[in-house]
Amino acid sequence: MQANGRPRLPLADMVFSCVYKVYVGFSSRRFMSDLREAKAKEHIYKAPHFNSVSNYLADPKLTDTFSQLVTLSSLPLKGIENNFAVDSSGFSTCRFVRWFNKKYGREVDNREWVKVHLMVGVESKIVTSVEVSGWAANDSPYFVPLLERTAKYYQVQEVSADKEDLSHKNLAAVATQHALPFIPFKVNTAVPKDNSIWAEMYHY
Repeated sequence: MQANGRPRLPLADMVFSCVYKVYVGFSSRRFMSDLREAKAKEHIYKAPHFNSVSNYLADPKLTDTFSQLVTLSSLPLKGIENNFAVDSSGFSTCRFVRWFNKKYGREVDNREWVKVHLMVGVESKIVTSVEVSGWAANDSPYFVPLLERTAKYYQVQEVSADKEDLSHKNLAAVATQHALPFIPFKVNTAVPKDNSIWAEMYHY
């Protein structure tokens, strides 16, 4: 129970407000009219200040909640999706970073960006699971969490990815779900001689 300070905003209201803001696509100030309308229709108990919405969007404690909402929003299409693809993309931020560019031999300024790792249904292109990382993160460690979250709700038959996700662990994780991993091998991959899923897909 909260004893001191300003009363906390209801978490349900803040999650609704954050998701609604992303859906509408307006700036925080322009979004306030939509929030007031949502309150008038009793979708939320109280319309929060626009700074509060921005603060909750940036709160790492809500990352799992937002990720789970992405997965839940995909479930109406679970009956038509069995094949999935994994990849990543980037989103720029308002911050700038500086690094030394070997190609041009000088320091370069550019926007900092975050990386989003996605598992997507091949038929509908619906996002079934998502992970967010820093811009320099490798893709491969996020493959298994994406797969496991999707497999909780979907019957996975095939998973496609690029060479960034090639590893014994990732192929074995797909095989654990009784599915086939379609991830291209690198040119320097040694010819396997065992009976693992790695060897099976290499010779396939």
